[in-house]
Amino acid sequence: MAENGLIAKSSTMEQDQSVFRTLLAAMANPGTIQRIQHYHASNQKYFATKIYINIAHALLDQEVSYYVHENPELSKAIARSTFSKEASIGNAEYLFFQGLTDTNIIESLEGTIQTGELSSPEKGAMIFLHIDAFQSEGMSWTGPGIDKSVEIAMSGLDQQWLILREKVNQEYPLGVDVVFFTSAGDICALPRTTHIQQMGE
Repeated sequence: MAENGLIAKSSTMEQDQSVFRTLLAAMANPGTIQRIQHYHASNQKYFATKIYINIAHALLDQEVSYYVHENPELSKAIARSTFSKEASIGNAEYLFFQGLTDTNIIESLEGTIQTGELSSPEKGAMIFLHIDAFQSEGMSWTGPGIDKSVEIAMSGLDQQWLILREKVNQEYPLGVDVVFFTSAGDICALPRTTHIQQMGE
């Protein structure tokens, strides 16, 4: 019994490390779609998608805080499985939202979410947005980690998120990083150093 528990714990750690490496690859290569291969809690009794739990397991622990928008069951599931601290929008280091969040709520985040300090810009929040799918064209991405440019867009995303991101990232290196993800486990990172532009503008 103890041996089975040890094997299960080891497997979970390996999965967490795999997800973490995938997230790092996404941040290092903006505009590329990475795939998270494993899922936690296949029998999760809480109303929580596996992909949320997977990301939470890889990033959260007792030392960091998170915020989940309007999904108390998911928030409870994350707290119980990671022992991380739930916090308000303004204090959380990791924030989870749906891509099609109410526009007024998105607009209200300006001046509220953490953007870091000049001495510690890494304290800026990381926002995870659950979208429907990625599209191969629609926006041009340029910046560090991108060879010339890449075209990719997101369906199931309120464009106000991109407007908010542009506003809060104006005083670089202060700002936020954004990670888009789908229920299938596809993720794509939009660091604060990346510039995006609608095609045709």
